[in-house]
Amino acid sequence: MKLIIRTGIAVTAAIAVAASALAQSFPNRPITIVVPFAAGGAMDATARLTAEQLRGKLGQPVLVDNRTGTGGAVGTQSVQNAKADGYTLLFTNQGPNVIREILYPDTEYKTTTDFQAVSMLSVAPLILVVSKDSSIKSLADLVKLGKQASSQLNYGSSGVGSPANIAAESLNVSTGTRFAHIPYAGASKIVAALLGNEVQMAFLAPSDAMAHVRSGSLRAIGVTSDERYFYAPEVPTIKEGGIKDVDFNMSYGLMVPASTPQPVVQQLNTAVVQVLAQPEIRERLHRIGFEPQSSTPAQMMDRLRSDKASFQAVIRRAGIKAE
Repeated sequence: MKLIIRTGIAVTAAIAVAASALAQSFPNRPITIVVPFAAGGAMDATARLTAEQLRGKLGQPVLVDNRTGTGGAVGTQSVQNAKADGYTLLFTNQGPNVIREILYPDTEYKTTTDFQAVSMLSVAPLILVVSKDSSIKSLADLVKLGKQASSQLNYGSSGVGSPANIAAESLNVSTGTRFAHIPYAGASKIVAALLGNEVQMAFLAPSDAMAHVRSGSLRAIGVTSDERYFYAPEVPTIKEGGIKDVDFNMSYGLMVPASTPQPVVQQLNTAVVQVLAQPEIRERLHRIGFEPQSSTPAQMMDRLRSDKASFQAVIRRAGIKAE
């Protein structure tokens, strides 16, 4: 028995020494941030800005790898299966790491056991938009039209279980509207569908929506935040329109495989916190519609657990089912 105990202590000590040695030399080669969605969208823009700034803090190139497919699961699983050494990070939001697990209980990974958080990066609401040529000028117009039995109205999102899909179905349930869902591969295709009148409304990330709103091609009629959003203060909240249960923010952050050594995780967290503390970086994130928000790893995991409970209630109420 004593031999077994001594062996266990020796193994534990060896692991601790190895982790400490890795942390002391980390990083000594390029780091990759995997973005599980297409290039050019809101997540991609934030990830690339983060990567650019982390290079200066970590002293190594930080690359962005867009690995798309299956609602973010392909990229997420690639990080789950990556070596747990801090050189492969996942840039994510609640879509693949909260919502997918609710809709697909047998999904290939579990956020709380297969990953550990590094830090949150930012939060942002969704903007409800229609085409500039639409007869819909307000939330009241949208609800009135969406309740008409003769209406053949659609909304676009990036797929079942996406935050935009959940927001739109919550709107249907809360107001009695009957907007049908059409999935698209990315925000640019949703915007094209709005302009072509294939869909009559959509919920988009601020950076995907407001450039088109300010150019005059789209009209913003609501925002999902609890209060008016700094990036579009002229746009009323959906709650102001008397509609409940369509108020939430998306949160974005970085994660690593679960067994990544804690000293490495802490080093990455320190670098992220330092990046987000820089006024010029905060301003650049503000310009693309994101509110910077760093955290400890524990705070980010607590946020994900809280979000999972909230989204479970929303998905149950809206009757959203996996396809």
